[in-house]
Amino acid sequence: MNTSILIRIFAILWVSAITFCADAVQAAPHSPITISKINDNLYVFTPEKGRGSNVGVVLSTDGVLLIDAMNRKEDNPKLLSAALKSITDLPVKFIINTHNHGDHTGTNQYFVKRGATIISQRNVLREKDNSEHPLTYNNQWFINRQLIMNFGGQRIEASGVIAHTYNDLIVYLPQSNVVFMGDVFGTNWGPNSSQQADGVLAQVLANIDNKTKVVPGHGFVTDKSHLAQYRTNSALWLNTIYQSAANGATAESILATPTISKLVSFFSGGNKEGGYSDPNNLKRRIQRTMNAKPTKDFVIKDITPYLGQHQLSDNQTITVFEQAGFYYAAIEGQFVARLRPASPQRFNFSGWPNGQHLTFKLQGNKVIDVELVVPPAQE
Repeated sequence: MNTSILIRIFAILWVSAITFCADAVQAAPHSPITISKINDNLYVFTPEKGRGSNVGVVLSTDGVLLIDAMNRKEDNPKLLSAALKSITDLPVKFIINTHNHGDHTGTNQYFVKRGATIISQRNVLREKDNSEHPLTYNNQWFINRQLIMNFGGQRIEASGVIAHTYNDLIVYLPQSNVVFMGDVFGTNWGPNSSQQADGVLAQVLANIDNKTKVVPGHGFVTDKSHLAQYRTNSALWLNTIYQSAANGATAESILATPTISKLVSFFSGGNKEGGYSDPNNLKRRIQRTMNAKPTKDFVIKDITPYLGQHQLSDNQTITVFEQAGFYYAAIEGQFVARLRPASPQRFNFSGWPNGQHLTFKLQGNKVIDVELVVPPAQE
């Protein structure tokens, strides 16, 4: 999918402004799931810490559509079912997963066994699957770029992007004027450090107004101004770390700077949930950002010869493909990383340490050999 197609998708996706009014109630006293009613046909379920993603709940006359499905905690299916029971007796017919991570897909299998159909971005097929916690099912729809469906009188638009993962979906409900961002955005975590994430956030911000309410993958429902600040602070996080690293700073010293300390408070929602309470985890996040510092790409006029499957010396198959103007690699069908062309012969793995890269041997405009180069570890 090239950039112009992505822009057209978002132009369609955000054709209406979004308005929102939610009344928060509890499913039961001391329930681990808070229920926020948007209107008679749409709710947002917010689970307590440790139970995974926010859940969108769309009601129709004959069933329920969920947007994400919490995590794999053993009693989550029972708790989610009880919360649903408090507003409807109808069965779950569909689950849209905003991406493949287990804290958003945890109750998939439970509801699939009861007749639900899973809806995923097609790139989920390039993620590692297993029988215990599958990502693919017999009852499943795959989205290439955009799905538009009607459910319960609601128009539901799900658009595929690459930001937090390679298989993100942005889900928009025009009639209710609500957008579900998945982990492209969060009010108690962040930032998204991928180069693609900033472009996705920019497209969303360009097509919403000050009345828009945004449902994050985790945390509280918020608005455009918070989303804009998230984008600004994400850029500040990246630039601060890049500049500090260029001046010889370590991850530990960067973490101690006032700018990063303030950003940690913002991204954690002010309460340092999860990994924000662990300095070692924060140092690892900073180190990953340092490793992923972008370099200027070599402009390849014709990417075609590089695309497709190539056999490596160890008999593994590597696939190089383009999506939304970026290049990616998958080994044995599984995503590896974004590729950054450094020359016609060298493609670097974005964010990988120690200089791992692909080298291409060319004969005219044809690739005749590909090598995966892994330099020896530094002593």
